[in-house]
Amino acid sequence: MLIKGFSPLVFLESILKYNYDFGTQFKTKSSGVCTLIKYVNAKNVYVMFEDGTVIKVASGNLLTGGVSNPNHPSVFGVGINDVGGSIPTDDKRYTLWCSIIRRAYSDLYHHSKPTYKDVEVCDRWKRFSNFAEDVVKIPFYEKCITDKYELDKDILGGYLRIYSPETVCFIPRSVNIFFSRNTQKQSNLPTGITFNKRLNKYVASCNIGGKNTQHLGVFDTPEEALIVYKRTKNKLLKTLANSLKGDIEEKVYNKLLNYYDLE
Repeated sequence: MLIKGFSPLVFLESILKYNYDFGTQFKTKSSGVCTLIKYVNAKNVYVMFEDGTVIKVASGNLLTGGVSNPNHPSVFGVGINDVGGSIPTDDKRYTLWCSIIRRAYSDLYHHSKPTYKDVEVCDRWKRFSNFAEDVVKIPFYEKCITDKYELDKDILGGYLRIYSPETVCFIPRSVNIFFSRNTQKQSNLPTGITFNKRLNKYVASCNIGGKNTQHLGVFDTPEEALIVYKRTKNKLLKTLANSLKGDIEEKVYNKLLNYYDLE
């Protein structure tokens, strides 16, 4: 029963104001423990988290544990969403950020995609506000919204295997599909080369458009097979790059033209 004239906010404020002193600790739902360091009024209560982060909260949220540390790595134990609820979860910047943190640091994702186990995200991008600021400056960012361009770390980053402002670019899905494998890779052989026990020969093959596999021939050595594989992939990739000229960054275009020449 609601008592006439009773104000829950005033009641909570009186509890906090008269029953808790400087240094009182409060348990939060998601960020461990915080400590009361200053009380102004019900809407202006200052608390400090264990890492030294100080925030202003409302007394009601504090007493119910509904406060969070903006510097707490809450996304896969690494990512820091320091913007909190002020950005919609369907914002493209946020979905891209969650995706790269997941790829680099989710054990469950690595179970199904083991090739991502050695991938990293640069320290700056482990904080969402930094990523949100940087990613919109990368050329063709808007096309990831309108034309389903994808954020790639390998074309520019190569062996570094890291998501960072210097190593990523936005590319059409057709480019990512070009580099995908639709045949099982034998761990002791380069991509595109397999050993046929019945023939006692090495077989070279490559995919076209990520779906169809083109047989390139049978060879006595893996080195011979690899030469033909790279020659074929290089020709196909140059055709693809030329078809996309103007729709990708110039440095990405140049890298694609010489991708297999540089290996």
